[in-house]
Amino acid sequence: MDQQDKVRNYYKLQAPIYDLTRWAFLFGRRQLPEWIRAVKQPKRILEIGCGTGANLAMLAKAFPESNLTGVDLSESMLQKAHRNLRRVAGKRVSLMKAPFGATLFHEEENFDLILCSYSLSMMGDARLQCIREARHCLQPDGLFMVLDFLETPFTWFREWMDINHVNFDPNLLMECVSEHQPISFRKYHAYAGLWTYFVFIGSPTPQSAHQSKRPAQPAKLLKLIS
Repeated sequence: MDQQDKVRNYYKLQAPIYDLTRWAFLFGRRQLPEWIRAVKQPKRILEIGCGTGANLAMLAKAFPESNLTGVDLSESMLQKAHRNLRRVAGKRVSLMKAPFGATLFHEEENFDLILCSYSLSMMGDARLQCIREARHCLQPDGLFMVLDFLETPFTWFREWMDINHVNFDPNLLMECVSEHQPISFRKYHAYAGLWTYFVFIGSPTPQSAHQSKRPAQPAKLLKLIS
């Protein structure tokens, strides 16, 4: 069973209680409209890994002129999203079922904001492909925004989160930087340092780091984490 099947099965069980429990772990989501508004007034928003639609519902209220699209691989989570978004966003929102990293949109369908909120850390080997696909789905002046887990100093917590299909990997930030020019980065501590999470906002690079003749310089990228 690959990572996507594991996550799909996991959310069959988690969907009924997801919105009741994730407030204790998924920090920063309530600040998303504030952080976004500081840099952009988006008209076309895509969330990759939209889950039950909680973020999309919040963004629909914060940006009433925007059109929103949510993508998730879990049918169970999308069913909840449909119910949660029906009254809030109406016809302004569309939801799609698709695997991680899938090519979903044509160039004329590009977005001016793509959000990944606590989804990349669950994607396994498809993570980098998803980050690259996001770059291709953005308008030239569009923004890629990531809110996710970064690191933990505790082995027991890392192993417990791995059981829940979450991978603490500082390389996640490096991969975001390799495909999207950094605009802002913030790191936060949760529960007195039990783990850290981060917010990254970037714009699509003209040429991704893996294609460039000049390789990415780790020393410069590491400054973002310190």
